[in-house]
Amino acid sequence: MKPLSRLVIWKLRVMFPDPVVRSRIDREIQRYGDSGEPQVDRVRLAILKLSEGQFDNINVAGAKEDPLDTILWAERPRWIKRQLADLKLRPDDEDVIDALDWEEYHDWLAKGLK
Repeated sequence: MKPLSRLVIWKLRVMFPDPVVRSRIDREIQRYGDSGEPQVDRVRLAILKLSEGQFDNINVAGAKEDPLDTILWAERPRWIKRQLADLKLRPDDEDVIDALDWEEYHDWLAKGLK
C-alpha cells in the first residue's frame, strides 16, 4: 500500500477536520494504488474532490475501475460534460471552458492554505 503524499494528507485534513472520520477516509483512499493503479496521488486527490467533503461519496471502486474518468470529472467537469453531450464548440469557447475548469481545480487545491 502506497502511503499518502503530503498534498493528499493536507487536503484530507482540510476537508475532514474530524480525526476519526479522517482516519476512516485515509484507510479507504489508500486502497487506490495498492494494486499498481496509475497516477496514485492525482487519482486520490480526485477522489477527495469528488467526495465534496462527504464520506459516503468516497468512491475508490469507481476510481480503480476507471482512473481517467475519475480525474476528468474532478479536474475538467465542464469539458467532460460537453464531451458526453457531444457538443461541438468553437476553439475560443473550448479555451474558456478549459480555463474555468483549471481555475476551479486550482482554487480547490489551494483552499485551506491561508
